[in-house]
Amino acid sequence: MDCAEKIKLVLDLVSVAAAALAALKWYRSATVEVQYKEPPVGDGMQSAAIIVNGADFVETSKRQSQLGREGAMAAAWAAAAQAASIGIGILAKLI
Repeated sequence: MDCAEKIKLVLDLVSVAAAALAALKWYRSATVEVQYKEPPVGDGMQSAAIIVNGADFVETSKRQSQLGREGAMAAAWAAAAQAASIGIGILAKLI
């Protein structure tokens, strides 16, 4: 196995791992629920929240957004690693 093939293999493995991570993050973003926690009363103000089946809607939406961003970043890394692997394969054949 020459150097180009080893680099391609590593990039392919990175791509597979990043794609799996993206899938897990996106699945988690679709299923996550942040349970409502009553904030401590300190200044006499009442807190406002949207509670759906015991889950805090706003906090759940924030967490879904964060997980979605993480999934998208992992997918971008997977695509970049796959593109680099293909590019190295092409260059190796040209050289």
